[in-house]
Amino acid sequence: MTDNQKTVYETEVQVKPQSFLRVIISSSHAGDRVSKGMVFSVQFFNSEDKEIKYNHLNFSKSINYSNYRYVLTGNYGSPNKEQISILTPISATYIKMKLIQWTFLSDPKGEIETLSDNQRYEAKLADNPFEIFFSCNQFWSYTSSFKFINSQRNIGRIGILLVRYFTQDNRPLTPQSKEQLSWSEKYQSYGKYYSSLQGELVIEHEHKFFPPEGAVFVEVKVLQWNDSESNFECSTPIEDSLQWDHTDKKGLLNESMISHLSHFISLEKRTELSSSVSSRQHHDLLYDSYIQTGDLQSALSAVEIEYQSKPTKRTLHRLTYIAQMIKSLDLDWFPILSSSKKLTKTPGLNKILHMFKVTYPFESTGGSIRNLNIVESQKNIGIEPIVVTPLNYPRTFGVTDFKHQETIRGVRHIRFDTGDIHFQSASYICENLQLNTQLLAGLIRTENPEILHAASGYKGYELATMAKVLSEHFSIPWVYEVRSFHEHTWTKDIFYANNSWHTKQRILKENSLMMHATQVVTISESMKEALIDRGIPAEKITIVPNAVDIDSFLPGQKSKKLIKRLKLEKKKILGYISNISIREGHEVLIRSLPLILEEHPDAVIMIVGDGPEKDNLIQIVSELEIEEKVLFTGKVDHSEIQDYYRLIDLFIVPRKRDYASDLVTPLKPYEAMALEVPLIVSDRKALIEIIGKDRGYSFKTEDPEDLANLVCYCLNNMDECKSRAKTARAWLIKNRTWEKNAQLYRKLYENIRREWANDK
Repeated sequence: MTDNQKTVYETEVQVKPQSFLRVIISSSHAGDRVSKGMVFSVQFFNSEDKEIKYNHLNFSKSINYSNYRYVLTGNYGSPNKEQISILTPISATYIKMKLIQWTFLSDPKGEIETLSDNQRYEAKLADNPFEIFFSCNQFWSYTSSFKFINSQRNIGRIGILLVRYFTQDNRPLTPQSKEQLSWSEKYQSYGKYYSSLQGELVIEHEHKFFPPEGAVFVEVKVLQWNDSESNFECSTPIEDSLQWDHTDKKGLLNESMISHLSHFISLEKRTELSSSVSSRQHHDLLYDSYIQTGDLQSALSAVEIEYQSKPTKRTLHRLTYIAQMIKSLDLDWFPILSSSKKLTKTPGLNKILHMFKVTYPFESTGGSIRNLNIVESQKNIGIEPIVVTPLNYPRTFGVTDFKHQETIRGVRHIRFDTGDIHFQSASYICENLQLNTQLLAGLIRTENPEILHAASGYKGYELATMAKVLSEHFSIPWVYEVRSFHEHTWTKDIFYANNSWHTKQRILKENSLMMHATQVVTISESMKEALIDRGIPAEKITIVPNAVDIDSFLPGQKSKKLIKRLKLEKKKILGYISNISIREGHEVLIRSLPLILEEHPDAVIMIVGDGPEKDNLIQIVSELEIEEKVLFTGKVDHSEIQDYYRLIDLFIVPRKRDYASDLVTPLKPYEAMALEVPLIVSDRKALIEIIGKDRGYSFKTEDPEDLANLVCYCLNNMDECKSRAKTARAWLIKNRTWEKNAQLYRKLYENIRREWANDK
């Protein structure tokens, strides 16, 4: 914001994509003058906090504002009030609205009030015309009830309704004749008059909108006529019925438009819509809607009906996929072992079979580095760890050059593989787990481990499902190491992530497996509290936190060679090293940079890593015109990562609100702390657990402005930051080393051995 601008009021409102929003703006100041004194500004954002560049039809656009309009400013005794309609674009999830002082005002005040959905809207037509915008779809008609209060009991015309339809690119369309609207040259719009035949006080009418083909939104205006001074009320237009005149010769709706439409209407409307499309689209529409809402049983039913009527490879694949997904979530389903339960010899003392979903060197994620350090530190204190990965790992990720067995840092790693031709045949989850369990049974007979130790899988429960079967078959105790909460990760939709059958069943499956496990390991106090809340006994849970190899992660000087290669000479480097996903919140960090640059023009952001959100972040950087200030390095091998850490002046963890990120402590901040890199985190519970009161700084989650203010403070007080960084390393040495974790695992295994022997 420039010096001559002043924000009088601002608010943020959650919205639905392509929805109608109406706000009441109140503005005033201490002076007597009434003028066009404020600007009303609107910005639209999607679920990833990315601003949507959308030119609203009844707003203007300038260099400073994406969408704005001037509003009158009254005085304290008579504030100016007006209603403004806002139509949210596709993919919008929230909007930011501001009232900004435009001309000189004395102590200005303002307020923006959002009117609730589906209520009646009112306007005094003598003061301001009534206007609304609403999104529409060409396949549906809409209805809205109008009411005129004819306070002067005029006879004749008292108001005029103006209706304009627009395409996605704001091109006006001609209404259908059945809507009975006539062209008005005066208003350059189609409209109709409302009249009082006998001076009635109240005139009510229900108007039906029939969007023409290609229409995506409607502008509605109502003006007074003959100085009637009428008051006007209007309900939110709602979907009424399908428009059958937008069908093909067979009476079916346009197939490509239905595919687009199906993502933006309710499940009930999709079901109604499915009766008006081709047979294949009918089944696709039902199946996709059920999958998207987590209603897996209904999805299965839809596919079964389709397969019975027309069996194809496509429908058979869907049928098998969804049936096995549901089956895998059944609390009573597990792979079957019918082979011998006898071991060839007594289980080896302290021999632990670790079941990991990922391993180094194929991945350098926090999970794979934790795996590497767990087994290496256990080996160093006399435990004999063995690592086994899921069937066809890492082939399923495109890696074809790997050994079935190899030793990594003194620990044997074993990989099961069906080959480059047949590995797709094990793509269905239950078949995969069945074959994987049989292969693991053969490995157990050969290796005779004392304890099975299964970590969280890709969906969470896969490795634990196999471990439970193997434990009971061979009478071997097992540990379930719950490192994250994967129950909600199947969708980005917050509502269905929290309320669907899919999520609820995955929670039940996870809880059941934890209750079956001999012991449960988790990685933070916040996660332990969450597991206790889910009914897992506290005495069954052991915390083994993320940690750092202190002897390997040593503070040091910045690499001049790397600085030169990355062209970061004389820069203040704000960095984050992680997978680039929505949860990690890189966008918040990027959006804070323009504010930081106002005070520290030599600041840059260095993002190390790769992931699905990288392209979106590059787009945001381009929109903000800060390409020269943001560096994406791509993936960096863990063996080289310390040089990148040491370049960073402030290590920033901008994680967003998320069930997992709220409770799961990541590994990367510990590595930064070990290298005495000052740490800034968003104020999520798990991250606050890491920095404590004096080991770092926190900012308000998803608030770029608050982050910018904190970064500027830290850059101006680097001595204080470095002091906290030294405190953080000292705390790590005392509390968060893999050597200490190895002792925690040793104690856990000893307790399991003792209790298992007593039970037997």
